Amino acid sequence: MSASRHLVVSLCALPALLASSPAGWIPGALPFEDRFRTMIPSATISDVRIAGSLRWVSPDELKRAIAGRLRGGFFRIDISSVRESALAVPWVRDVSVRRVWPGELHLTVVEDRPIARWESGGLVTERGSVLPARHGLAGIGLPVFAGPREAIPRLIDGLREFGAIFDGIGGGIDRLERSAAGNWNLRLADGVRLVFRDEQEVHVRRFAAVYLSALIGRRGSIERIDLRYPNGFAVRWRDGGDAHSRVQG
Repeated sequence: MSASRHLVVSLCALPALLASSPAGWIPGALPFEDRFRTMIPSATISDVRIAGSLRWVSPDELKRAIAGRLRGGFFRIDISSVRESALAVPWVRDVSVRRVWPGELHLTVVEDRPIARWESGGLVTERGSVLPARHGLAGIGLPVFAGPREAIPRLIDGLREFGAIFDGIGGGIDRLERSAAGNWNLRLADGVRLVFRDEQEVHVRRFAAVYLSALIGRRGSIERIDLRYPNGFAVRWRDGGDAHSRVQG
C-alpha cells in the first residue's frame, strides 16, 4: 500500500475519532498529553519497575511507599508526589520517575552511601543522616563516629581531613570522636589513640610525619598520644610511662 493510501485511510478515520471525543474538543487546542488523557481516560498503571544498584533500599518497601499515589490513571498521576513519597524512604538519596506507555511507571533510584558507623547504632551517610542498618554485616570496615549528634557534620569533615593525613599510616582511622568543646579523639586501626584540639590540623599533619618515621615501630607499646601542646606531644605508654617530645615545624 502506498504512503498516500495510508494518509487517506488516516484522514477517513478522523471523523470517527472526533465523534467519540467529548463535545467541544478542538483539534490542536489541547497539549498532546491532554488530548490522550481525554481520549483514553481509563488507562491505568499496571506495573512499577525500579532500577538502580540497590543495596540498602528494598524495592517492595519503595512500591508500598508510592502505592497511594498511583490512583487516578496513567495520565493523572502526580509524578512530583510519587517522587516525594519515594524520597521519604530510608536510604533513597535521589529518584527519577517517568511514565512508560501503555501502563508502566519507571523509578530510577540513587542510594545514600554510608561512610561510618554511629557508635550509638546505625550508619552515618555522606549527607550526615543516621540510618538503620539493613543487615547484620552492615558497616564492617567503616570507621566509628562518636560524640553529640550535632557533631556529625564536623565528624564528616574531620574524616576527610584527618583521613587524608593518616592515609596509609597505622592502618587508617578506626574511630573518630569529637566533643562539644571541640576536642578530638582519634584511634588508628593499629590501636594508637591521638588526642588534639579543633584548631590543630597543622599540628596533626606535622605529627603524622614524626609518627611514621620514629614511632610506628613501637606502636604496640603506645596507649595514647596527646597533641594538645603548642610545640610538641606527650606519649603515654602501655606500661604506664610517659614521655614528651617536640614537633618540629
